[in-house]
Amino acid sequence: MARGRLFCLIASLASSVAIVDVNGLGSTADTPHVGRTSTKSANGSRANVFVIGTSHFRCGSAVEVASLIAKVRPDGLLLELDPERTVRLTKQFHRFNADGEKIPEREQQRGPESNVNGDLLYGADFVSAINTCQDLDIPLFLGDEYAQETFSRLREKSLDWKSYSPVPLLRSFMTNMSRGVSSSDFIDIVQTFRSDPQKATPLLVTTSPSVVLASGLLALSAHSGASAHDGVSSLADMGETLLSVTFSALLSSLLFNTIIRDRDEVLAQSALNSIDVLSSLKQGQSVRKRWRFSVNDDRGDGDKTLTSSQIPIFTLKRPLLKGIERNLNLFEPRWLKMIDSLSSEAEARFGCVQCVNKFYSTIAVGDKEGRYADIIFKRKGRIARIKRIEEGKRPSGDRRIGVTIEGCESFVVDNENISVVEDGYMVSHANSLSEKSPKPSETDRVTLVVVVGLLHGNGILDILNKS
Repeated sequence: MARGRLFCLIASLASSVAIVDVNGLGSTADTPHVGRTSTKSANGSRANVFVIGTSHFRCGSAVEVASLIAKVRPDGLLLELDPERTVRLTKQFHRFNADGEKIPEREQQRGPESNVNGDLLYGADFVSAINTCQDLDIPLFLGDEYAQETFSRLREKSLDWKSYSPVPLLRSFMTNMSRGVSSSDFIDIVQTFRSDPQKATPLLVTTSPSVVLASGLLALSAHSGASAHDGVSSLADMGETLLSVTFSALLSSLLFNTIIRDRDEVLAQSALNSIDVLSSLKQGQSVRKRWRFSVNDDRGDGDKTLTSSQIPIFTLKRPLLKGIERNLNLFEPRWLKMIDSLSSEAEARFGCVQCVNKFYSTIAVGDKEGRYADIIFKRKGRIARIKRIEEGKRPSGDRRIGVTIEGCESFVVDNENISVVEDGYMVSHANSLSEKSPKPSETDRVTLVVVVGLLHGNGILDILNKS
């Protein structure tokens, strides 16, 4: 938990972003947190990219995010979040505790991360984006790496002297300070802070301790020099102060190079991947399905109402190949119920599809904790035959099962024949591969909105401009 909070604080250095507008979608030159670009992925997918400037701490960003999304109506939206932070943040927003129970109102008001009105002190911009996209039926994408990956890279690069170079930090600072005048395609950081001073809160919070420390050391050094007549002692004090300031500068450079610049690459690549997925949707190569389900549903056995022509659908990161075995480790209640609903059959089978985008956030299902699912998967799938089922337990004592499956014949799914059972998983009719493919969209260009932090904005735009 402490590591997660530290990561959130460091990541919030990037607390506003660029916004992009192209091809007559409306002028954004009057907004300081604006930029624009058109880009093309390695697969040839073309896109117009909008990046909205936010501060992760409380300011006007949440309203700005919702307003931009409603105005642009993009094909998709990318967030500077990973799956764990997304669930944790939305769980906090909907007031659920670790056990999935609603937090009493009096405890909500005393919470350190919310005020008496229940507003989030951190992450309201992300929640606003998620809620708006859910209301407008816009696909959501997660663009950031896990916090553990960032800290692991930070440990590794702390041993590499090149990671302490201040050149990238200084270059970024000088470039960002001049872009407000030279180009409307990038963010004007200074004007962004002027228009909404609260957006500077993360920067002030993270830099104030080092500034205060350096100022204190300088003052102490000056005082010692004034009270002592020993010139050697004064020089020693000044040397210690300069050493402390140098150490602080090197540490700042390491953090910038690792947590900001390296993650620019991660976020930009995620944007390009999202563009490819959205393009595949427009071309009819992928299918999107969204639904809501309860996390801890105690209704007992799995759904027994499936017809003979329906098969459960399970999503895989890699496609299942014919004749190849795959081992699945299942512990989510919905997947356990899916297997339970099939295990009594003589020839237990279900469909497997390759998932190209998976988004889950916490919602309220009645008075229980639930999930909002927004899934995009390849239209062509493969039937999996269950060969073995092994019961087991997780370290927590909860049930888990190991399932060995084998790839069989292929099938195709369509948007029209996909449904979701009460247990929270998809079912579909298996269609022949000779079925007529859906008509691709006449528009090959997609529109993507990206919500990232201020220090990431121009770096991401630079990368996308070079694509």
